[in-house]
Amino acid sequence: MKKLFVIVTAIILATAVYAQSNSTLYSSGISAEGLNYYLPKTKITLKVTANKTVSTPGEFSRYAERYLRLSNVIESPSESWEIKEIEVTTSGIPDKDKFYTLSFEGSKSTPYFELDENGILSAINTRKPAKEIKTKETVESVEKINPYDFLTEEILMSGSTAKMAELTAKEIYATRESRNYLTRGQAENMPKDGESLQLFLAELEKQETAMTQLFTGTTVVEEKVFTIDITPSASVSKQIAFRFSTKLGVLSADNLAGSPIYIDIEDLKYLPETVIEEKKDDKFLSKFTNAFLFYTTPGRATIKIYDNKNTYVNIEEPIAQFGNVEILTHSLIKRQPEVKIIFNTTTGNIESIEN
Repeated sequence: MKKLFVIVTAIILATAVYAQSNSTLYSSGISAEGLNYYLPKTKITLKVTANKTVSTPGEFSRYAERYLRLSNVIESPSESWEIKEIEVTTSGIPDKDKFYTLSFEGSKSTPYFELDENGILSAINTRKPAKEIKTKETVESVEKINPYDFLTEEILMSGSTAKMAELTAKEIYATRESRNYLTRGQAENMPKDGESLQLFLAELEKQETAMTQLFTGTTVVEEKVFTIDITPSASVSKQIAFRFSTKLGVLSADNLAGSPIYIDIEDLKYLPETVIEEKKDDKFLSKFTNAFLFYTTPGRATIKIYDNKNTYVNIEEPIAQFGNVEILTHSLIKRQPEVKIIFNTTTGNIESIEN
């Protein structure tokens, strides 16, 4: 992850420095020279994985019963969608209502700070470890077989579809017969070893499958991934996150062609409100002369995603904007001048403090 580093010095030398360093709400053209930083609010991302199934009838579908005794074949083209799974992830975005300036006016020495690429405070006197990037496993694509590669000249030169179907069916029966001879060990030219035999059998099966598809048709399943971002400011109930149609797939919340997929986000309100949250003007915050930095103690919320038949997700997650803004005081810095602090850039809380 690309990071924006605000470097001042690597070591805090004098406790007197911090007596002059205070965080206040940012005011354009008014704030003293210093470090501007955001506290985060939590963004919820829905990762919707859906399967798209496309069915295509074979060219000889009308002759499947006559020549191959196949009745359950695809007769008309169709396309359908199905939700495979919904995953929920969270990330931090800057909270524009919690933009602060840490003033260094008159200071000769200041600590080392790290901000992420969005300007959210991530570490003091250290670097936040980079997140491990999980690479998605590559799914091998299924080989598409062209049945016409296995049709003889006689079949291809036939004057009608009915004749082509008849000759193709005969070729399918001949392929099956060759495979039976091989498995029984009755073929005139048997392979010399088991590995060669398996190769021959696999090739015959491939040929039969390809030619049979001209009668039965084909069904292809393709996996698609959609993302929906939601940044709650309060609890919501039965809010439409997106819509879904078995014919059209994942649709926007205002597209009435699909059925609604709902989301409930319930603020559990297990943290008491702080006085800082009740009043956020510069004059009030300036009274907190011991406030070296502000950080967040996140609240928690239950997240439920469902429709009229299924519940896809029902989890509990920490949410920054449902929590409280707290003070990191100068006293900690005075006691441990080289303290290393790492902040969670998704929830705003302190992850670790190490001297």
